[in-house]
Amino acid sequence: MLAVANNISTRNKRVRQAVEACNFKGRYSKEQSRIRNAYAQYIRWLAIECVDAGADIIDINVQSGYDNPAAMEFLVNSVQEAVDSQLCLSAYNIDTLTAGLKACERRPVINYISQSMEKMQDILSLAAQYNAEIILLLNEMADFRRQEDVLKTAYTMVEMANEVGLSNDRIYIDPGIAHVTQETRQRYAESLTAIIPALKQSFRSTVRTMCWIDNISVGADIAIRRSLNTMFLTMMGGLGLTSAFVDVLDDVTMRTLRLINSLSRRDVFGEVAVDTQAYVTRFTREHQLATP
Repeated sequence: MLAVANNISTRNKRVRQAVEACNFKGRYSKEQSRIRNAYAQYIRWLAIECVDAGADIIDINVQSGYDNPAAMEFLVNSVQEAVDSQLCLSAYNIDTLTAGLKACERRPVINYISQSMEKMQDILSLAAQYNAEIILLLNEMADFRRQEDVLKTAYTMVEMANEVGLSNDRIYIDPGIAHVTQETRQRYAESLTAIIPALKQSFRSTVRTMCWIDNISVGADIAIRRSLNTMFLTMMGGLGLTSAFVDVLDDVTMRTLRLINSLSRRDVFGEVAVDTQAYVTRFTREHQLATP
């Protein structure tokens, strides 16, 4: 499972301050330049901390209050001065995304598009133009549907992405994570145990899966949010989720993610896992039993 660091976001007070410092109008005074440089240094330091903590991708998120080209360009350039990581660009505004795509030195990921967005086709075309990867969000937070409907949405959106030249290896599917503080949303969280594996098996050329782990605990008591997030991350890892937005500066989260990867087929335990599954499959076939 890849770790997408969600730490460089305008939800973060110091990141907001950094963005505001880059938005001075006209020529910079010496004091304004000093402030800007100080905040740029903070963004560079934060990016290095994320990579050192284990981030595979760094999200640049300006969706909260600062969705403009100047903010995106400032953050992208500051991060790239410090680390050589793939970036994820989180914005709603087409001009903001375009500025970020132009600034990126490596292939970025666009977060996100959904069927409800008026500019869905424009963003798909933008991803194709800049050779970007893209996250397809299947479920908006208020939309809880049957598993079959979610999968139909996935087929439709992947087909639309393919039509503009985005191959499946450039696509992430986010099924949408609902807060578990309401009963209807708890039922949708339970349905993910079928949706995540189904998404992996539904396409001839496999697409990757992605979700925002911390969304599961929004609205819950602060005392249990960390436990909920860790539990959910573990569950998603067991279902085969390939990547996740997480707070990479949270030690418990990253220890959990590293353990998931250690026990998966991606590393030294991989041969054991594959051999074990092959044995189970063979035993099941020979004894005409249902696969566990």
